[in-house]
Amino acid sequence: GGALAVSGTTSLGSDVSVAGSMAVQGGLQLSGVLSVEGAAAVGGALELGGALVVGGPASLEASLSVGAGAVVSGGVDISGGLAVSGGGVFGGLLEVDAPLVAGSLTVRGAVVLGDAVNIGGLLGVDDGLRIGGSADVGSDLSVSGAVAVAGSLGVAGAADLRDALQVSGPAALRSSLAVGEGATVGGALVVAGDVALGGDATLSSDAVVVGALSVGGAVALGSSMDVGGDVELGSSLLVVGDAVVGGALAVSGTTSLGSDVSVAGSIVVQGGLQLSGVLSVEDA
Repeated sequence: GGALAVSGTTSLGSDVSVAGSMAVQGGLQLSGVLSVEGAAAVGGALELGGALVVGGPASLEASLSVGAGAVVSGGVDISGGLAVSGGGVFGGLLEVDAPLVAGSLTVRGAVVLGDAVNIGGLLGVDDGLRIGGSADVGSDLSVSGAVAVAGSLGVAGAADLRDALQVSGPAALRSSLAVGEGATVGGALVVAGDVALGGDATLSSDAVVVGALSVGGAVALGSSMDVGGDVELGSSLLVVGDAVVGGALAVSGTTSLGSDVSVAGSIVVQGGLQLSGVLSVEDA
């Protein structure tokens, strides 16, 4: 009915319910469900065969492994890895220093991850998202704050980002990409659907967009550009390699293209146009 305090390692064969706070200096191994109404602090690894329910913040000095879903009303600080077989819902800041694997993940605060991330379902973050390694999301990605990924980014569903996107490696999205601010991608960008960026786009390698491309700011591509639909740019366009546009091309600023350009629709450039190769326009 009150608090639970254990100085050593704890192993329990069934469910545990704590009406107050819980503090375990060693590890905790539990075959069933752990339900804590207050804060939970574990000095070692926490391994649960069932679900995790914590009414307050949670702090773990080692890894967290949950056999079912995890619901934590407060912030979570984990020095080791996080593995959740079911869905995870965290009410505050989620900070994990080692790799994270989850079925789905919803975080009401910011997310800071020191290593790689693999999420089989939806990843939803109400604040910023910072990942020290690569990120692989099996469904949609929704983030209200800025997104920074030190490695590659793979999203099987749509990506809806309200702030800036920065990816050090390549980015592959099997559906659409919407970014409220600018986007910087260190590798190739491959998007199966439409791309809409509110700010500038800086890509170090190729850009392949199956749908339309709409960018509110300038676009700089370190290699080629292949867009299946219309291209509408609010500022300048710089492409080092070839450019292939399946629809119309509209650029409000200066356009500089390093090689051949093929446009299936019309082309409108309000500024200057500099082209090293051949310009082919089907609908002048």
